[in-house]
Amino acid sequence: MKASNITEWTSYSETDDVAANGRDPILKHLAVISFFLVLGACAPYKPRPVDLGAYPLLYDVRPLETGQREPGHSESELLVQALKTSPAILLSQSSVLAARAASRSARIHPAVSLSLTAEYSKAAGGSSPWLYGAALDLPTDLGQRRDSRVQAADLGALQAYYAYAEALWTTYSQVKHGLIDRLAADEQRQVASELVLARSTAVTLMAQRVEQGEEPGSSLVRMKSDLAAAQGLERAATARRASADQALAEALGVTADKVETLQIINEADDASFAQTDLTTWRREAVLLRKDVLSAVAAYDRADLDLRLAYAKQYPEVRLGPGYVWERGVGKLPLVVGLSLPPYDLNRSAIAEADARRAMAGRALENSQAAVLAAVDQAWTALKQAQANQFQSNQVDLPLAQKAFGAAQMNYRFGETDGLDFAAAKATVAEATMSAIETRHLARLAQADLEDALRRPFSLQDRLGLQSAIDRLKAEP
Repeated sequence: MKASNITEWTSYSETDDVAANGRDPILKHLAVISFFLVLGACAPYKPRPVDLGAYPLLYDVRPLETGQREPGHSESELLVQALKTSPAILLSQSSVLAARAASRSARIHPAVSLSLTAEYSKAAGGSSPWLYGAALDLPTDLGQRRDSRVQAADLGALQAYYAYAEALWTTYSQVKHGLIDRLAADEQRQVASELVLARSTAVTLMAQRVEQGEEPGSSLVRMKSDLAAAQGLERAATARRASADQALAEALGVTADKVETLQIINEADDASFAQTDLTTWRREAVLLRKDVLSAVAAYDRADLDLRLAYAKQYPEVRLGPGYVWERGVGKLPLVVGLSLPPYDLNRSAIAEADARRAMAGRALENSQAAVLAAVDQAWTALKQAQANQFQSNQVDLPLAQKAFGAAQMNYRFGETDGLDFAAAKATVAEATMSAIETRHLARLAQADLEDALRRPFSLQDRLGLQSAIDRLKAEP
């Protein structure tokens, strides 16, 4: 009876050992195959080293892609050029794409950890001296922890869109201000040349009077001083044109020589709107300006951080299922891990997150206050500039033209040697220069009001800006 039992036990052990020895190669092959499959699924790295000398060369030779045509380029066409070559806009586009990729990445479940163990024991009883084990560490990516991560990434992508819209607007505003300065500089340079010519004529005639003893020498000195001032105005107008070209080229992302000979269609017309329109636009600006909306998104992110801090009061559960082959016996262990909160139950982190949310709320209020102040200040400046423009166009310039007409009539009838005529001509030129400057300041004030409202008064420009944002949103 005992011999029979021994024989049966021996027979069973040999069979089990054969099965175990046959299982080892299969497990090894599966492990090797799985390893190479994982390697094959990995994406290869593509290096892209930075060449510091590449962009300066591109910047120097980059042409304006709009081309030259008659009668010239419009403001909207220059905006299209800026979308292609402005460094600030291109950087914002890249930021949007990066934030969008981060939003997609945030939805991926955290990586699972795999632990492999092996043990050999000579003194082990049973059929095999080996013990193999594998265990997974599965984070439970659920609840507020996952929601906070995903929603924060989405808010980051939204803020990137807002930053792109702000960069787009900044470039548009730079182009508009550059065109206004350029137009005024061209007009002033032409009138300044006429003023220099009139002052030169006056100096020549006064020199003749001084030589003949009809006028004191101090009068000639005063005339020469007026001529020097006129020449200074001409040089200032030339410098203003060069500065406007440089600012325009910077906004477009090209060198200044590309825009020096560029013909521009004058679209800087005075906008007319009612006080009720301004009230509506002011309310919309404080609610819909992209920097205000970005501050709202920042507040939402701070609120998410506070929610996460509250969630971290509770332990985080991690599951660890595994498999153990222990000397011929298969086992399925399960480990439940807990990441415990700090000893103060995360109270300090909660207080910090709550303070940061309050700070984000104050930042939102500050941004809205800045918008309201900017709109009110721009509106006040526009009204004053328009009043100065009216005074110059309707009072000062007509008086100078009337005096010039009388002096011209006297000169034609030979009642004067031309000095009064030259002086009256210079007075008209000065009044014209003043009228150009008041119109220039009024247009700048109007552009500043557009900037404060983030609302182009031109419907075509408004549609162009919105279409640029829509195209970026539609990109995959």
